[in-house]
Amino acid sequence: MLTTQTRNRVMSIVITAAVMSSPAFAQDCEVKLGAVGPLSGAAAAWGLAAKDGAEFAAALVNKEGGLPLGDEKCQVKVVSFDSQYTAAGGSAGANFLES
Repeated sequence: MLTTQTRNRVMSIVITAAVMSSPAFAQDCEVKLGAVGPLSGAAAAWGLAAKDGAEFAAALVNKEGGLPLGDEKCQVKVVSFDSQYTAAGGSAGANFLES
């Protein structure tokens, strides 16, 4: 049986992969990378480090011209959500990224 923390991490990875694999259909090509984690509360240091890592990776990709998708190079944007180190917060974050 998965612990709440493990389940939240798995859901964050799944949502991130789903969001990352689908470009936003807009005039400018943009890929949104979802990051759900504890940005406040007892584990804020871990969540903030993960968010900072995602933003750093996005900045590196964007500096190189973007993420190649088909014939386009899309800019990567990180969308973060504070789970507040709770299962309910993680679920709300997954729902937020899904919409």
